[in-house]
Amino acid sequence: MVNPIFSPMVIAAKIHKYFSRFENAGATSSDNSKTLQSLGLHGGLLFNRLLQNDVFIETSPGNFYVNRANYEKYRARRKKRVVMILGVITLTFLIMSFLLNQYS
Repeated sequence: MVNPIFSPMVIAAKIHKYFSRFENAGATSSDNSKTLQSLGLHGGLLFNRLLQNDVFIETSPGNFYVNRANYEKYRARRKKRVVMILGVITLTFLIMSFLLNQYS
């Protein structure tokens, strides 16, 4: 099992692996779509999420290509989410520390 602290990094690495395999194979348009198997990849929850976010587009059953613009938008949204989560965690610790100091 993956440590929850490293989980976002593991997910980011897997997303990059999908992207780079498609990008390196030239599967960046409907004319050059590829199957996951031909790229040594398999589907799963993460790939389905990327598919729902239009990072990957299915051209025909089992054939996909990567949409670069949507990939960049997806990455930007993920980065914003991570920063927000880290901010909330930091703020929570600061408030807890302040409250503990007040009542000590």
